[in-house]
Amino acid sequence: MSRVVVIGATGHIGTYLVPRLVDGGHEVIAVSRGTRGPYHASAQWDAVATVPGDREAEDAAGTFGGRIAELRAAGNAEVLAAPAGAA
Repeated sequence: MSRVVVIGATGHIGTYLVPRLVDGGHEVIAVSRGTRGPYHASAQWDAVATVPGDREAEDAAGTFGGRIAELRAAGNAEVLAAPAGAA
């Protein structure tokens, strides 16, 4: 099983992608501002680790890349990101 970090996980793309990754046997870490849940609730979200993060604010502060690199290094994770403004 591989670890996948999904940036923007509760946005439009992530809402559909995350449950499919879980169904595919992946360990999923969802990075999201935490202001709302996914568009469509599903049981697969119970298996997802959620990490709060605001990409725009942390980019402006210069901290986002380092934080994602730490998540990636902690488990040799693949990182998937929804395009900025896609949600």
